[in-house]
Amino acid sequence: MEDLEQAITRLLTRHRGLIRSILTQNSHRFGHVDVEDVEQEVAIRLFQALKREIKIDNPASYIATVVNTTLLDVIRKASRRLPEGADSDQCEVAGGPQPQQNWLQHERLQQVEACLAELPDNRAIVVRLHLQGYTHQEMAEITGWTTGKIRNLASRGMQTLKARLKEQGVELEDD
Repeated sequence: MEDLEQAITRLLTRHRGLIRSILTQNSHRFGHVDVEDVEQEVAIRLFQALKREIKIDNPASYIATVVNTTLLDVIRKASRRLPEGADSDQCEVAGGPQPQQNWLQHERLQQVEACLAELPDNRAIVVRLHLQGYTHQEMAEITGWTTGKIRNLASRGMQTLKARLKEQGVELEDD
């Protein structure tokens, strides 16, 4: 565990300028969000990636993607608001899925993850972002690829994902 902590510390130290640069360039997009909180979330996500032993061929590119993804997640989370006077505990209990639905969602998620693992890396990245609701423009900003390449990868990746899920007997809602 100590080696992992040292690795993440070295990675963050080496790329602190890149992280700060991306956050500074995009600071107008997240207004009141604390940059240090975003940096901490980036560190957590990098730690989790290293813990899962994800192979990172180009650390600067990977870190830039993590920073941009984290930034977009923080912006989206900050834009979600509870209805006036609503209690967060009540909203989760009243509107949340039942235990059986949770189990089915978990099983479906595992099937999707297994299929995503079979996709080429670039397609898997774009499909994951697509499934999280990112637009083509947002995906292009995160990855540094053109929107044309994003559309192509998303289209082909989703076709492959749907085909593999059908092979596993998963019924898809939009087909």
